[in-house]
Amino acid sequence: MRATFRIAALALLGALMAGVAIAQPTSLVEVEISRIKPKREKHPTLSFLKENRDFIRARIDLLREKSFMAEAAPAPLDPRFLAYDQMLAAVHAGRDSATQAEDSRARTELYASVRDLAKLEDQLDQIERLLASQRSRLGVIEQDFTGLQGTAWLVVLTGRTPAPIDAVVITMEDGRVLTAELDQSQRDLLERGGALELAHARIEPREQVVTVRIVGRGWAADADGYLTLTPERDRLMFLRLDLTGATPEAGAPGVRATRWTHDPSMALQQGTAGTP
Repeated sequence: MRATFRIAALALLGALMAGVAIAQPTSLVEVEISRIKPKREKHPTLSFLKENRDFIRARIDLLREKSFMAEAAPAPLDPRFLAYDQMLAAVHAGRDSATQAEDSRARTELYASVRDLAKLEDQLDQIERLLASQRSRLGVIEQDFTGLQGTAWLVVLTGRTPAPIDAVVITMEDGRVLTAELDQSQRDLLERGGALELAHARIEPREQVVTVRIVGRGWAADADGYLTLTPERDRLMFLRLDLTGATPEAGAPGVRATRWTHDPSMALQQGTAGTP
């Protein structure tokens, strides 16, 4: 049984070896098998020390202290070494000078900013004084035109017309005639929606009839309009003649008229109109 098993094992080993041989590559590297065990140094450093023994001893001898007597003469000092301190001092001095110059520049800019602010403040104060004086002048003008003129009226003309107007004639009850002639620029102003002042005069504080006539090409010459007015004593009355919707055939009777009285107790506000 043992012989049979050994033969079978050898046959199996041969088959395996044959399979390995077949699987090996074509390029093989041979390995030499020596009968004597090669010698190998365990410490390669020792061989380096042995080979360089003389050099190492010479370097160690240099490390040993040796005493000897010799005369040493003083050598002159290089003047460049003495100049190093002076150069360093000059560097520090230049740095200090640069710092002082920068501080001086910053202070100068600060003083200039302060002066500019002072000038700006003076200009603002001057503007405030001018505005205050302007308000005072406007108050005087308003008082002159609205409070010190007694009973008066102010007539304004507005609206666009289908035909050009040459003049507006206003006849007072006492026979006075106020003629307001219009040029092309004033007619253009009416077309743009502006207003024209026709009359600004004193008027008696009583009921009276005022005649209005419109003069122009195409306007009826005999189509006068009559207004009954009752101005208040010591007050300013506004009268507005609106041409919107008027026709040359109808003449002045086709004009829309409105009036109102100025109240001096009301404060004048910017951006508000005095019309009712």
